Amino acid sequence: MKKHSTSFVILAAGMGKRMKSSIPKVLHPIAGQPMILYLLDSIFSNRKIFNLDKIVIVTGHGAELVENVIGKYSKEIEFVRQSRQTGTANAVLSTSSSFTKKYDDSNIVVLCGDAPLLDIKGLADFTKTRLNNNLGIIAFRTNNPYGYGRVIEDKDGFAKKIVEENEANMEEKESKLCNSGALIGKAKYIFKFVSDIENNNEGKEKYLTDIVSLANEEDKKVYIIESDELKCKGINDRVALSMVEKDIQNKLRNEAMKNGASLLDPETVYFSNDTIIGKDVVIGPNVYFGKGVVIEDEVIIHPFSHLEGVHIKSKATIGPFARLRPDTVIGEGSKVGNFVEIKKSTIQSGTKINHLSYVGDSDIGINVNIGAGVITCNYDGKKKNKTKIKDDSFIGSNVSLVAPVKVGKNAVIGAGSVITKDVPDGSLSVERSKQVNLKKKNQKNSKNQDKNTE
Repeated sequence: MKKHSTSFVILAAGMGKRMKSSIPKVLHPIAGQPMILYLLDSIFSNRKIFNLDKIVIVTGHGAELVENVIGKYSKEIEFVRQSRQTGTANAVLSTSSSFTKKYDDSNIVVLCGDAPLLDIKGLADFTKTRLNNNLGIIAFRTNNPYGYGRVIEDKDGFAKKIVEENEANMEEKESKLCNSGALIGKAKYIFKFVSDIENNNEGKEKYLTDIVSLANEEDKKVYIIESDELKCKGINDRVALSMVEKDIQNKLRNEAMKNGASLLDPETVYFSNDTIIGKDVVIGPNVYFGKGVVIEDEVIIHPFSHLEGVHIKSKATIGPFARLRPDTVIGEGSKVGNFVEIKKSTIQSGTKINHLSYVGDSDIGINVNIGAGVITCNYDGKKKNKTKIKDDSFIGSNVSLVAPVKVGKNAVIGAGSVITKDVPDGSLSVERSKQVNLKKKNQKNSKNQDKNTE
């Protein structure tokens, strides 16, 4: 173990009853990513300045699901299951076996998995310069402290105690300084104090916040590290989740515009946390970006388009009302228009798919024209099959391409055809029933027939 290392304990065992969900609270997404992964992103991106040693996550409700999601994110993380959920102090104490005696003088940062925006980097200087044998908490000031534990200061500005709102008196409730749930200290003191915490409260739980009073009793200073309210927001219900989502979306929109994209109606555009947007991109109103979207320079995305898992190359035009699904690549200068859906396909440069078409499991070449109402029939009831269309081909309106099928270079397929066989290069392929024109009944007989049926 390295000298002056820092480890993190993240509490993620709670049931999150107020979320009213079968999904563990820490896995609820914000901008497409489970909230707890925001904390982990921040920790790993600052691992060098912390001299990161280990991360231990306490799981409980939905433990297998939480561990599976986080395990795919990183193999470095340890998990400890809290068998009896009797409070946050008990949750921290359950990790003690992960921190043997050699960790006594190392720093431990305790975080709540439902406060995803906490400023992790801001703790580094504190752990290096001021912590020593003391403790620290992160707090924030707010005009609306309802629901938060209040931090009570002593005359020197250190934390004297933290009082949960349901146990605070009227004077304590007047405090605007609130607890974020984050705690910093040496391992030997944190585990000593949490083992001494009792459940002398209304809920009969062992509160981690009681560590502040115990530290004061042993003449330890508890520093208050003030942070922004936004960064400290905890998520306990769907309303709070939506508020943090709104904050994240505003941040992502501002970043996109600062980096050279134009959002015509910013508040109606929704990004995922991993969306990549190039320069001189124009995005119309009511556009949604799911996970895994990359937009290169000078792309135009018209209103009401839905994109997920797609790479759009420069100068392409998308929408309006286009749906682009995962594993799709749209080539340079291509056009995907009104009510077009594309899934798991590669569209080469200069190709046009402008109206009311479905393209799935396809490879489409350069400068291909796909007419209105064209469908690649990629599913035969058992498996998905590929459609391949080579360069400079023209597919007429309302054509059905029954996969697996290949259309050669510079081929033309007549409107309304159902293509079940490969089309050679340079061919004109037409498949349709013979048109039959039948004479209508004469008008006089028709009128008499109408009278007889009245």
